[in-house]
Amino acid sequence: MAGINHAEIGAFVTKKWNFPDVITAAIEFHHTPSVAPEDHKQVVEIVYLANALYYYERVHSRYN
Repeated sequence: MAGINHAEIGAFVTKKWNFPDVITAAIEFHHTPSVAPEDHKQVVEIVYLANALYYYERVHSRYN
């Protein structure tokens, strides 16, 4: 699917499956927390940080 990313697909699926809005927001905005809805921003920022730490560790791990 050109023009759509994994965050958008994840948000679409969670909405269809009636997941809580906070879960949908965490998935949808985990790369762009600055545009997340204010009422879910804290959770989105936590997921963003976890994602960033994962990629940092992946790049800098001595086990690569």
